[in-house]
Amino acid sequence: MGVAHGQIRWRCRRAMLELDLALQPFAEEKLEGLSEEELESLASLLRLEDHDLWPLVAGMHKAPRDDWQVLIASIRQAFAARREPVRDEEWQPTIERKA
Repeated sequence: MGVAHGQIRWRCRRAMLELDLALQPFAEEKLEGLSEEELESLASLLRLEDHDLWPLVAGMHKAPRDDWQVLIASIRQAFAARREPVRDEEWQPTIERKA
């Protein structure tokens, strides 16, 4: 019995914003290319509560399973690829000087 892509997409929607932001690019870009075995592993990973999943995705803890670790690396890669680089001048505040 296989795991439906729709089910996985739904489980990628999380209450914790950080997880939601990390998982959505992965779901949109990588989900269709996963094997049935990888989908099963992902389904088991996504059964974790947010407070248990976030430390794994954020790299604070190593995943207890090798298959999860591979998926987490792919999740991080999809998130990093989605982020747009920010130019330095966008981070510098504008200070108006009075003459």
